[in-house]
Amino acid sequence: MEMDRLQPDIKYEYCDRPGEDLDGNENFGGDEKRLFQLWSNIKATVLKYRSRGFMVSAACLGLICVFSILVLQIQMKAESDVKSSQKNILQEFNETINLLQVSYSRLSTEKDQLQNDCRTDKEIKLSYMNKVEKLNKTINDMQDSYSRLTTEKDQLQNDCRSDRELKLSYVNKVDELNKTINDNQVSYSRLTSEKDQLQNRFNSIEAELKKRNSEKGYSFIDDKKTWTESRQFCRDRGGDLLVINSVEEQRYISSVFQEGVWIGLSDIDNEGVMKWVDNSALTKQFWGQGEPNDDRGKEDCVELSPKKPNEKNWNDIPCSEKRKWICEN
Repeated sequence: MEMDRLQPDIKYEYCDRPGEDLDGNENFGGDEKRLFQLWSNIKATVLKYRSRGFMVSAACLGLICVFSILVLQIQMKAESDVKSSQKNILQEFNETINLLQVSYSRLSTEKDQLQNDCRTDKEIKLSYMNKVEKLNKTINDMQDSYSRLTTEKDQLQNDCRSDRELKLSYVNKVDELNKTINDNQVSYSRLTSEKDQLQNRFNSIEAELKKRNSEKGYSFIDDKKTWTESRQFCRDRGGDLLVINSVEEQRYISSVFQEGVWIGLSDIDNEGVMKWVDNSALTKQFWGQGEPNDDRGKEDCVELSPKKPNEKNWNDIPCSEKRKWICEN
């Protein structure tokens, strides 16, 4: 009776219910099924042999079964926790992968943008390099132009300084010339007045000389002879070569001729002592500059050269030269 009462308790509390749970649980593995099969075999054996020893053995086996089931449930729970943990890890891993994919996409977009920006930067850099090169060339050209302009400026400053100095010099010269012109105008006015006076005097003298000429009987000969031949020509006609004793007569004779003529003056008789053909003293002298010089000791006769100044036109020349002459009666 005790065995009968014990059997149902063991059956329902320790084995049957787990067995039913095991049968109804589709998630149990192979170990649980084997454990259930073992329990079924033990149950059958207990029912077959209803002895106390077998009941104790069955109880022990039931305890072992319960313990094994507990261990298996613990293992199953651990496996479930592991699975749940793995599921969580897998989920986190998937989320991480999704985040990485999003990050990858974003990074790819940023990379493409950076590549475009880099390409644009390279183009901008190349453009700037070309601009810098052009600017450097422009700067060099401007520096060359600046140096050239500086040189030209310095040259212009020097030229301007020279021009100012030259202008000042010209201004001074113009002032001097204006002063000279003014002085010359005064002198010209004075000389014009003196000329008019002299012209009047000359006219009166010329008239007087013409009167004397008609009285003295000047003869102006266009032929050319030596001094001796000319004198002989005058003497043959009752006269002699001209003797000049006044400034007025000197000027008059100088105004009549355009080329040299013999006058009656020589040092043929006494070298170095000039005398007139009428042996009169030489009181008035109208020698040219440096005359008489008796060049090479052969110049003994005197000519009047109208091309020289009126009062400085006597010149001693060789007597063998041929000139026109003036006879005085």
